[in-house]
Amino acid sequence: DDGDGFTTCDVPADCDDSDNQTYPGAADICDGVLDNDCDGTVDPQENDDDGDGQSECDGDCDDGDPGQNNADVDGDTYASCDGDCDDTEPSVYPGADEICDGIDNNCDVGGLVDQADPAYVGDFDADGDDGLLCGGTDCDDADANFEGLDADEDGVSTCGPDATPNTPDDDCDDNDDDNYPGNTEWCDLKDNDCDGDVDAADAGFVLDLDGDGFNAEDCGGTDCNDEFDNIFPETETTSGWQRECDAWLQSDLDDDAWYFATVEQPNFVYDGSRIAMYFRTGFNLFEMAFGVYYSDDNGQTWTLDGPIFQGTGDPLDWDGWGISNPNVLYDAGDPAFPYKMYFSARNPNIVPTTRSFGMAVSSDGMSWNRVTDINLETEKILEQGGTGDMDESNIGTPYVYISGTTYVMLYLCRTGSLAGICMATSVDNGYSWTKWDSQPGVDYDPEPLFLEGDPGEWDETTVSYPIAVTDGTTDWVLHTGKGNNIRSSGVVHTPFAVTGATKLMDISPAFEAATQADRWDYEDIYATEAMVDAGEFMYFYSGTYSDGAYDGGIVTWIGQATNTQPEVTLVTPAADPHSMNAADPVTFDGTVNDSESLDTLYVTVSSSADDTILLTDFADAGGNWSITAPGGTFPAGQQTVVITVYDEGGVAASTSIVLDVS
Repeated sequence: DDGDGFTTCDVPADCDDSDNQTYPGAADICDGVLDNDCDGTVDPQENDDDGDGQSECDGDCDDGDPGQNNADVDGDTYASCDGDCDDTEPSVYPGADEICDGIDNNCDVGGLVDQADPAYVGDFDADGDDGLLCGGTDCDDADANFEGLDADEDGVSTCGPDATPNTPDDDCDDNDDDNYPGNTEWCDLKDNDCDGDVDAADAGFVLDLDGDGFNAEDCGGTDCNDEFDNIFPETETTSGWQRECDAWLQSDLDDDAWYFATVEQPNFVYDGSRIAMYFRTGFNLFEMAFGVYYSDDNGQTWTLDGPIFQGTGDPLDWDGWGISNPNVLYDAGDPAFPYKMYFSARNPNIVPTTRSFGMAVSSDGMSWNRVTDINLETEKILEQGGTGDMDESNIGTPYVYISGTTYVMLYLCRTGSLAGICMATSVDNGYSWTKWDSQPGVDYDPEPLFLEGDPGEWDETTVSYPIAVTDGTTDWVLHTGKGNNIRSSGVVHTPFAVTGATKLMDISPAFEAATQADRWDYEDIYATEAMVDAGEFMYFYSGTYSDGAYDGGIVTWIGQATNTQPEVTLVTPAADPHSMNAADPVTFDGTVNDSESLDTLYVTVSSSADDTILLTDFADAGGNWSITAPGGTFPAGQQTVVITVYDEGGVAASTSIVLDVS
């Protein structure tokens, strides 16, 4: 067909009869065809032997060394093939000025650095302390302990402002910006003011006002609240999440306050101008109410208001008392009532005391009207199921979000002692709901997205408080589980739809109670909200501590933790789409990066053709990962493969590639 003198019936056969440069014995040329001579192997010039993303055809001058290629990574106009000895540093290239920075700038023979290089630009440094280099003034060029450099940038050098050695105004430690003459002495086992005395032995030592071991600035952290001895910086982190020092919202400890002792279950909504956090207060069923904490100036100032929503107080109403889980969303597509609130309630006066979900609407997010049925009673938009149903024993912790034109509700469902997370959907702006089940009559009805863990696992007794999380590209679910009477948060993988949810036990729990026994969030935590802003994720959670002076013997506050999103890069397969045979194995490899040094990075590979495919591995300490799918993993056809990286705190990022499988 291509006129090259070979057919597919010849022995050996033409392996591509649409290309006249491809036939048995053809010359290997740089044309993007990996096998010109049809011998079944990649032609040497086209092959990327060292895995640096370039072959000889791409200009790789040494295809056996991944450090040598023709890409100018750092933008200094020199590639490694041009003699750039560090293509990640734009100040390093052949012919560059050799300056005082501890590296070989001009890439000369022998790798000479700074003043050891004859081409060095700078002053002679007799004592080797670099004090005369880079703009500094060495006050004693015979003593390397004195230099004019302000190495730690605290405003003082070892030479002091008068350029005289061994005077009281010298910086006693120019490698630590916490130490310099005139600084405040605090508790960190250092001589902060350079007077020779350390911590409490110094007359200028700052006292710890609340006795929690932390001062206004001390011990490597900041005591953000010196009135409560259980509020102090977290010094022992357990995952990628970094807790804020202070509680984000504290309950009032005056027993006359409407939010006395308890604020919990935070849920945020943003309407384009107002940021509002809704929460529940009240320890017992008869006192439960909702409040709001809001800002109209992009978070600069906040106003507390409440109660804005309560039970009806009627002993015959299903929502007379026990309202819980305020979940609010804003839908500009419903101009009459853009604010929707979903809540659960359980009236102890009604037997059996089943829990149901109700709905209220608002035009401003502050004044709410219950949605009622034809009898003008609060409508139950979702109820527990009948005998044998997955949600026959309990429903709770609703979380609602909008996906396209569909409202989606994730909620706790329970049958007997078995708990799971179920889903309901609405296509009429959230007023009527249908429980989701992909196979009615098979296994559990309605079908749970996932169940509690097996005996011995961290969520063996329950799963609840689902949170749908997205950065606009990657979707996943965080949830709270309980095992051994301890609550923690875990992560659920949902690469294509929440219906394909897979709990990631290898990195769960992703968020736990504080490890320091005296902190306010040490005894119990559960999270109900997560959001993202420019790659930084924020987790809002309820934390408790014991105090017999308050209702129920516990105090509950709302806390915040932050976690930076990881990054994932796919190196191979390099072509998108990637063509392959169904019987062939395929290796995916690349790199991940995360600014949180504590994190373990977990990588998954999932296919749109089959949502049961889940290939996993951990990235190594350098952020490299590789996952090989055996032959037969991916069915024939074109499909999208999503590669997702999860950090130790459950925050995710993804990339994708199309497979063209024949």
